[in-house]
Amino acid sequence: MSAWSSKLIRRHKAVRQTLREADLALLLRIAVFASLVPLLMRLKLARVERLLRVRQPPERASSRSLDAIVQHLHFARRIGSPLVRSSCLTRGVTLYYFLRRAGIDVTLAFGVRGIGAEFTGHCWLERDGVPILEHEDPRTLYVPTVSIPF
Repeated sequence: MSAWSSKLIRRHKAVRQTLREADLALLLRIAVFASLVPLLMRLKLARVERLLRVRQPPERASSRSLDAIVQHLHFARRIGSPLVRSSCLTRGVTLYYFLRRAGIDVTLAFGVRGIGAEFTGHCWLERDGVPILEHEDPRTLYVPTVSIPF
């Protein structure tokens, strides 16, 4: 069996197992949106902020929504590669979009740091001014430059 067919079979099994527990519609929306993030981020930041803005967020949010959205994104990144990139940008923008629509008040923060003559960037989510879903506080490594909502 070739490498690509065994990878396809593993992905198919993972999808079947997850579909028993997950909301297929949400998974597909997350996968499609995440695959479009690189194109979205070519726009001016003010335009991106307008496109990501929630018109009418739900009144109540649950931690179950947060967990489900995060798990769906991780799964979409795993099965959707290479269309769904595994960058902090794809992760941050996608989670911001879906969490805000689930009624979870988060901010998308961007930061930079210089290493010698080169600069690197990172984006992360904050809730009540504190980074969430990060292994370590990115504010100790990156200088926050802008956040959405402005």
